[in-house]
Amino acid sequence: MRFEIKGESVFATTGGRDFDPVKPVLIFLHGAGFDQSVWNQQSRYFAHRNHSVLAVDFPGNGRSTGKAPAEIGELADWVPHLMDASGVEEARLVGHSMGVGMCGAESKADFRHQFDGCSSGNAGPSRTSECREKQSTPGL
Repeated sequence: MRFEIKGESVFATTGGRDFDPVKPVLIFLHGAGFDQSVWNQQSRYFAHRNHSVLAVDFPGNGRSTGKAPAEIGELADWVPHLMDASGVEEARLVGHSMGVGMCGAESKADFRHQFDGCSSGNAGPSRTSECREKQSTPGL
């Protein structure tokens, strides 16, 4: 599946199911040096259990075009554009390493009201108390 964000093509997989933004949405965010394929098993699992899933390639990574952002804050600013482009009003972010950085990153656009939580793997501590409250343990 492809989206256009800021004139660039963004690639995402949906876990083998049609994407429906009305269902509970999980957005899988990969770590530095990876792409959406690190989420193949997890995205498929949840897509086949009544969730809509987007496992995305960040700009300049995998099959997405554009320049890779230099800072996590830039990625945090990018996530709301992804949500808008896919018709998602609220989602849970699932991140690995850099991918979970969006939960606590300082961003120009405050989009925290758009996500209902953040699950992390191999991540450092969140930088804001609001985001720490929204972090969850495995199992979503």
